[in-house]
Amino acid sequence: MAGEHQSENDRVRRTRPRIMWKSFFLASGLFACVLGIELLVIDSATIMPLDGRGGPRIVTAPDWAPWTLISAGAVTILHFATLPRTLIRD
Repeated sequence: MAGEHQSENDRVRRTRPRIMWKSFFLASGLFACVLGIELLVIDSATIMPLDGRGGPRIVTAPDWAPWTLISAGAVTILHFATLPRTLIRD
């Protein structure tokens, strides 16, 4: 009985990190796609310092950045779709 319980805990401990990696790939792919789409829409962004010191800073992305982020995000999401599913049995 104790050996059964121990092997069940080991199996769950081994499968849990795979589930989190899969979520990480999906989240990072979605983030890259959304950021790339935002860069397609805007020309520049003005960043204001929170502490009030210094002036605003204007950030402009290069022309290749939106398409690179969108394509890298799409490839990452496709990688997420091909990762194996892990089933945790009760």
